[in-house]
Amino acid sequence: MNSSGSSWYDFLVDSQIADQYFDEVPDLGGCDLFSVHIDERDVGLTLGVDLLRLPDKLLPEWEGKNFNAFTFFLTFTMIDELHVDGWRYTPKRSVEIGRRGERRIWVEIRGQGESVKFTADAIKMSGVRAYRASSVP
Repeated sequence: MNSSGSSWYDFLVDSQIADQYFDEVPDLGGCDLFSVHIDERDVGLTLGVDLLRLPDKLLPEWEGKNFNAFTFFLTFTMIDELHVDGWRYTPKRSVEIGRRGERRIWVEIRGQGESVKFTADAIKMSGVRAYRASSVP
């Protein structure tokens, strides 16, 4: 079973947003996962992802703004089998995303003293934003 933190792209409902910014999609294990939001009403989970660099493709309106970082959100829809064992603001050791059966996506995020596991139907990318981060060279 193929699984890595960069395989999220393969499960996007609409890849046009990601294609607008990336030639090569980033591995989530190398990104700063700064938030996890669980929405019980829509049975969804949204990860906040900070790339800590600009994406491969820059938008013209970013010219001259000294942006050096990029953030986006990944929303996993119709989640099930959710298991959360801690969530800390520390680097994640690994993010694995793969296929379970024909339709379900499984996700596992691990870090020191933390683990988040779940299955989902699909992934949507949203909330893209370039900005100036003072801590990023």
